[in-house]
Amino acid sequence: MSVALSVPNAELPEFGHMKFQDRNDVLLWMDILSALENADNKAQAVIELCDRYAETTSISKGTLYRKRTAYKLRGWRGLVNASKVPAYSKRVAAGLPAAFVEFWGGVVAQNQRKIKPAYRSLFYDHLIPCRPINGYGTWRDIWRAENPDASLPEACPYTPGDHYPAGWSYRNLLKNAPTEYELKAFRIGTAAASEHLPSMPGTRVGLPAFSVVMMDDVHHDVKVKFPGNREPQICVEIGALDLLTGFYGPYFVKPVRERADETREYIRERIMRYLVADIVCVRGFNPGGLLLVGEHGTARLPQSVVESLNRYAPGLIRFRAGGIQDAPIFKGLPLGLSRGNFHVKAALESHHALKKNELARLPGQKGADPEHAPEDLASKVREHRWLMLAAHALMEERPDIIERLQSEFPSYHDYMAAVHGIYDRINDRAQHNLEGWDECGFTKEQWRLMTSEPFQPMSKLREFPADEQAAIRALIHANPTARHRRVFMTPREAHQYSLRTTELMRLPEFCIAELLGPELAQPITIGKSTDFTFPDPEIPGKCHAATALVETPHGHQIILPKGEKLIGYLNPFTPTHIYLYRDDMSYVGRTQVLSAANVLDDERRLANIKVLSQIQAQETKRLAPVGRQRLAAMQERLQNNVQVLTGRDLDAEAETYAEIEEHDYADADLVAATRRDDDEDEGDLGIDAISELLRTDR
Repeated sequence: MSVALSVPNAELPEFGHMKFQDRNDVLLWMDILSALENADNKAQAVIELCDRYAETTSISKGTLYRKRTAYKLRGWRGLVNASKVPAYSKRVAAGLPAAFVEFWGGVVAQNQRKIKPAYRSLFYDHLIPCRPINGYGTWRDIWRAENPDASLPEACPYTPGDHYPAGWSYRNLLKNAPTEYELKAFRIGTAAASEHLPSMPGTRVGLPAFSVVMMDDVHHDVKVKFPGNREPQICVEIGALDLLTGFYGPYFVKPVRERADETREYIRERIMRYLVADIVCVRGFNPGGLLLVGEHGTARLPQSVVESLNRYAPGLIRFRAGGIQDAPIFKGLPLGLSRGNFHVKAALESHHALKKNELARLPGQKGADPEHAPEDLASKVREHRWLMLAAHALMEERPDIIERLQSEFPSYHDYMAAVHGIYDRINDRAQHNLEGWDECGFTKEQWRLMTSEPFQPMSKLREFPADEQAAIRALIHANPTARHRRVFMTPREAHQYSLRTTELMRLPEFCIAELLGPELAQPITIGKSTDFTFPDPEIPGKCHAATALVETPHGHQIILPKGEKLIGYLNPFTPTHIYLYRDDMSYVGRTQVLSAANVLDDERRLANIKVLSQIQAQETKRLAPVGRQRLAAMQERLQNNVQVLTGRDLDAEAETYAEIEEHDYADADLVAATRRDDDEDEGDLGIDAISELLRTDR
């Protein structure tokens, strides 16, 4: 029975991806090997084939036998150099049996660190002990296939690096090792391996303003000192990023607190309530709808908040979180560690990296992870711990001692001052390459007349008279390259531009209590001086001063009576107002928080004085009835005294005075002064007129 070698139909697509000449070489060797297999006298056939194809291809007796062995082991792939097989199928390209490639992948997966030890394990744990290997059998089967005319050795002759089966070099098996995704999935899990998947392209182009907000928490790489903590602790942050403009805010940063039970308090779930309440009730969102993008960890919405949002803005506010990545590498295996999909909020993750790069210059660095921690960190922490032990022992007598002690770690307040400055700089950066910026129209034009002058915004040009504008524009058009440019807006400028061009929607302020829940409320009692203090909900020991001057939902201002008991909410994301409710949860209004200011801080002092002036005006208005009574008595007394001193009957003359123009007769001033007016200022003018009349008559 004759034998005709050919490429299997299932492998023809792969065979067709090779170059034309390489395919012809494979077919030629198949014809040669078919003739050899069909010959009765193999030795004679080898001689004849070498003579027949000597001019067509490089052929010899040794080459013929090697090709024959390679075909038996690897099929048609053994007849061509592995480098000539298409790169898209490296595993098959190496000419290794598919079953062996899978077996080799399992050996690599068993090693949790490197591939080189797995290569040695392939020999010492499988090949040399004469264990069956998928696709080959034992080492004896491999030896017989490669050396058909040689006797079988007593022991395995193969060793890694010296003598190995055909195609088993480390370089070749490395090409056939699992991919980066497979290696990480084998060793860690599918969630960790997802970082090796292709990223999906996205764009901000076409997004309505304030329609997508990304929220996430992040741990800082700086340790700070804080009263109550014996060791320096990191700060934790949660904030929001407007996806369209790239503007970051609001955000809140707090130090990790040490509890009495030796545990630590990080970001709590309630912080998300504060953040969402600030966005939907204070800052506002697009009337067409708002998508809040978070996660299943800290940055997630409690069900009660979702229900409240649906109640007051049905269908307008949605929350999306990345799917939980805990799938095993094969169905039926144990689940992996549950973790969120960071690809859902890639823009915010990139912003976190930008912030950490800028914050890396501040003192107190702990490193991005334990492997990158400064070598002297442990010594610095130990020294700080002893300082805090001494400080806590003296704190009762010297409460400012912690702030005055110098340490390798900054205080929380100093660190926050630096953080605010850096975050402002990031929001105000003009040098950036944010995606879709040009298409969104977040650009501005600038001009100048001389190359030595700085560029100015086009709004400055409109300040000139029309004829000068025309002349300047002509000069700009004459040399636009040197006198005109178009630059990107900063994220803050894009944010402010969106605010000017979009009418935002806000939920009523009374919704704040429902979003935050009763457990976050604080009791309040109005003091004798129409003021009260309110404890900070997140920073222990910090209190905010406020007054009883309340702005009602209708825009009116009222002063709450002393002794009145209420409950209030203060949002750490915008700690400028306290929202007040009665016990029955009816909304009273909001009052402004007074900022502590020193004598040199004119801006804060003037803001506080403005609030106090408003209270004084409200209190003075309450005195109007008493003031009118006193003014009427004074006017009656003065009128009597005028009659006694002048001998004139003012009541009899009243009708005459009413008919005379006030600017023609001085006595008419007396009539005007005695008229009652609702405005207390008008009453003062009447007194002046009476006094003037008395001086005239005298």
